[in-house]
Amino acid sequence: MRHYRLRNAETGNQVWLLFELKIDLQDVRSGYRQSDWGLHLAAPWLEDHELDWTLDMVRRFDPGDLEEVNPRQQFPWPDVADQKMIGYMVKYYRPQSWRNAALGLFSQARETREEFLARCRDSLREERERELRRLREVFYHRFVEMEHRFAAGIEGQQFDEQWKGRRLAEIQDLFNRVGEELSRRFLDLSQPTEPPAPLTDIVGIDPDSLQKLQVLRKELVDNCNQVLADFERRASEIEPYEVPLSYPQVEIVSRAILWG
Repeated sequence: MRHYRLRNAETGNQVWLLFELKIDLQDVRSGYRQSDWGLHLAAPWLEDHELDWTLDMVRRFDPGDLEEVNPRQQFPWPDVADQKMIGYMVKYYRPQSWRNAALGLFSQARETREEFLARCRDSLREERERELRRLREVFYHRFVEMEHRFAAGIEGQQFDEQWKGRRLAEIQDLFNRVGEELSRRFLDLSQPTEPPAPLTDIVGIDPDSLQKLQVLRKELVDNCNQVLADFERRASEIEPYEVPLSYPQVEIVSRAILWG
């Protein structure tokens, strides 16, 4: 059995058990997979069957920090050591990941929280866009209905046809402008949009009608923002998930003595 000490350090009298481990973690529930090769852990000498190492008793070392030394004396490897080390790993080796329980999604190895959040958002993209399209259709018909009401009000006025023609053209121009504005808003709805600016420089449209149109524009924007907020909330319902390790996923590759 090989013996080691910390590089550039004096060889002390304390004896540690040095394990080289291989972890091949596969979690069926989350699909999380992670391999950890060449994991070097040192634990105090322990022969008592009733005692186990606690989290603060085991130290991890970089192989480059170790150098081999001639054995001072040979030790029989404790027969409980392997079992205790594997039990220690199963208890304390818990890679941190994330899950969104409502969406049934789990983060994977080396995936950051922000990357996982982006994946949660992406999983809701089609549903969100479908809801926004439905909302757009509803309000499209409401805008068309409002335009028809405005036009009908002009048609009912007792004025000459030339006056009516000008007013109808002004109404059509107004709703064309509003339609173009809303179309631009729908080009990118990945983020909440600002409330629509007040309508200005509108010739021939009475203040009451403009106010009704302004209210409808704001209602559409508010509804869009609410849809975005609801989907963002669903995507952001992320909580930590500790990936469990099972006994067969731990392999002791080698054993050694560490003097400290």
